[in-house]
Amino acid sequence: MNFSFFGDPKVDELIEKGKTLPDGADREAVYVELQKELNEKRPWVYLLNDEQICGMQKNVKGFRPSPRGYHELYNVYFED
Repeated sequence: MNFSFFGDPKVDELIEKGKTLPDGADREAVYVELQKELNEKRPWVYLLNDEQICGMQKNVKGFRPSPRGYHELYNVYFED
């Protein structure tokens, strides 16, 4: 997701190419190149890095912490 609205033809091309490849060495190579492009162009600067601690009861299933700072709960369910 492009939350910063950064636009660059090369970056856009690599993102689209990576989405079309199956998991494997070719896809990894595209994403490594994408990371290098983003590192060089630095479209955003992280101003903080907060620590998140998530705790839940054993019967809560499907929860996955998100590095974006908010959690998507559509896969969460309770096991009896």
